[in-house]
Amino acid sequence: MGSELEKTLQEMDSGDIALMENIRLLSEELKEVPGEKHAEGLYVNQMAGKFDLFVNDAFSVAHRSHASIVGFPNLLDSVAGPLMEAELENCRKIRDEFDSGVLVLGGKKPSDLIGIIESKIDSVDKVLLGGVPGEVALMAKGEDLGGKSEWIRERGLDEKQEKLEELMAEYPEKFELPSDLKNEGRSVPVEEFNGVSWDIGEETRERYSKIIREADSVLMKGPMGAYQKSPEGSQAVLEALKECNGFTVMGGGHTSSLVKEFGYSVDDFSHVSIAGGAFVKCVSGEELPAVKPLDIS
Repeated sequence: MGSELEKTLQEMDSGDIALMENIRLLSEELKEVPGEKHAEGLYVNQMAGKFDLFVNDAFSVAHRSHASIVGFPNLLDSVAGPLMEAELENCRKIRDEFDSGVLVLGGKKPSDLIGIIESKIDSVDKVLLGGVPGEVALMAKGEDLGGKSEWIRERGLDEKQEKLEELMAEYPEKFELPSDLKNEGRSVPVEEFNGVSWDIGEETRERYSKIIREADSVLMKGPMGAYQKSPEGSQAVLEALKECNGFTVMGGGHTSSLVKEFGYSVDDFSHVSIAGGAFVKCVSGEELPAVKPLDIS
């Protein structure tokens, strides 16, 4: 951002592009402060004076109030890039036009999903839980999963169990939980389970797949288990998602990686988001710091 950048800019011809060093190496970049404060910093001030327009196409970090994300809009005309616009458009569609939809929620952190459930529970038909969220939901229902219950508690992954229990008690007809779990190559009924689970079981994946295929719209966030070791549950859900004729959206880094992992194309689904935290906050209705100052038509 000093003399080397100045020299590069002077040598550029029309149509040239210069790629800067990773700005996350700057301590100033990572401070979580308002855009007005970042605009007073050395980095943003020096950079803004060299350019005419700020284009933000980084939806994956739109939930962060970092210097390069929220500082420049205070000093430059600022617009959203095409990826940012596409992500926001699909998030709004989920937020505002997702009536009678189905949520398919898995992964490792139930705490990441409570916001989505709370914001959509009144309008969706079903919430299908897998992965650790499904296991925490089973624990909330009084099931003892033996070693897996201990593993979850030791890592603090049950911190939202009480809230999940409240939601299930208020909307019992909407929640679908695993009826069997996979352990070392075989499906075991939940009431008999005592060990380490790697995936949802065969009966559960068949039941979930049927619901997904018949849905008008589906949002998937998080795999159904440890898909590198036991891919059957996540793969069955993705296949059902592909076969669904409705609006199908996948969000989150691990979720989007399943597309490549199982040999699908992003064109097999209505939208595949690579974002995690920003995606969750956006579909939950939270305001993203990066989006507010952008000129978005």
